[in-house]
Amino acid sequence: MCFSETIYSFSGRKKFLKESQIRLIRTIGLAANLVTLKRTLRWMKISYQQYYTWINMVDCSNSFAKLCLKKRPNQLSDKEIDVVKEYVTDEAYLHWSIASIYCQMLRKAKTFMSLATFRKYAKWINPNLSHSRKRLRKHLKGLRAYASKQIVHMDVTIFRPSDHSRVYIYLIMDNFSRAIMGWKVSLQYSSEIALENLKEVCDKYCLLNSNVQLVVDDGPENNGSVNDFFSTPRIQFKKLIAQVDILQSNRMIKAANKRIKYDYLFTKELLDLEAVKVYISSAIESFNNKPLDVLTAYTPLEVLEGAIPDKNRFKAQTTIAVQERKLANKQHACCVL
Repeated sequence: MCFSETIYSFSGRKKFLKESQIRLIRTIGLAANLVTLKRTLRWMKISYQQYYTWINMVDCSNSFAKLCLKKRPNQLSDKEIDVVKEYVTDEAYLHWSIASIYCQMLRKAKTFMSLATFRKYAKWINPNLSHSRKRLRKHLKGLRAYASKQIVHMDVTIFRPSDHSRVYIYLIMDNFSRAIMGWKVSLQYSSEIALENLKEVCDKYCLLNSNVQLVVDDGPENNGSVNDFFSTPRIQFKKLIAQVDILQSNRMIKAANKRIKYDYLFTKELLDLEAVKVYISSAIESFNNKPLDVLTAYTPLEVLEGAIPDKNRFKAQTTIAVQERKLANKQHACCVL
C-alpha cells in the first residue's frame, strides 16, 4: 500500500516504472513468495496484464535472441549458437550460400535444426553472408528429371580476364544432380568446341546409347557441328531447344554459369586464358562438391554418382536435437525473477 501511494502520487511515475521494470519484477517476485502474486499486484495497484507485459519486454541477458530461455526453450542453446558461429564465420565458406553452409553443418553432424532457424541466426551473426534473392514473381515450373543422366543442359558464357580478352566457357550440366559434367575454355566461339565437350561427356558417362534429352539455347554454338552429330543414326538421345521445342527455358545451367562467375571467377584476379583454365578446374570441383539443400545436403557429385535425396534424411536427429535444446534452456536461471 505504501508503495502504490508513493508511486502514484508524483507526476514522473510512468518514466520511473519504465526505467525500473527489472527491479519491480524482482520485487514483485520476492513479495509473491511471502504472499500470493494476486495479493502483491493488488497492493501495488499493478494489473496482471501490465506485469506480464513488463516481463515480455525485458531483454534476457542469458539469451542471444534476448528472449527468456525458460519461457521460450525452443530457441537455440548456447552450444548450438557456438556451432552456427563457427560455420558462418569460417573463411572456407566465404562464398557459399547460407543453405549450403547449413547443409555442410548437417553433414558433419555438429548440430541439427531447420534451415529457417539456421538462416535467422546466421543473419544475426554475419550479415555479410551470401543470400539468395527472393523471387518477385512466379515462373513457369522448370524442367525436372527424376534421376541422373536423364536430362542434361549445355550452354556457353563469357568471362573477361584482366587482359580484356573474351574467354568462352562451355558447360554441360546434369538436371537432376545439378552437377557440371564437362567444361571447355576457349577464346573461340564455335559449335566445334561445344561438340567436343559434348562428345567427352557422352564417352565419360556412356550417354551415346541412352535415352537422354539435351536442352540447349537456339544459339550458333548449338547448331552446325552439333546438328551434324545428332543427325547420325546411332545417336539415341534427343536435342531440345529451350522455349522452342519445350516451354521451359535453359535457366538451370544459366544459374550455374552465374554462380561460377560470381562465387569463383570474379573473386580472383585472373590475367588471361591460361589463368582461367587453371583456376576453373578447381572452381568446378568446388561447385560439384558443395552440398545443396534441394539435394538434402548431398553434393551434386554424390547425387550424380547414385545418391538419392531424401527429405527425411535428418528428421530423427533434428527431433532429438529439439528435445535436448529444451532441456538445456530450461536449466538456465531466469534473468528477471
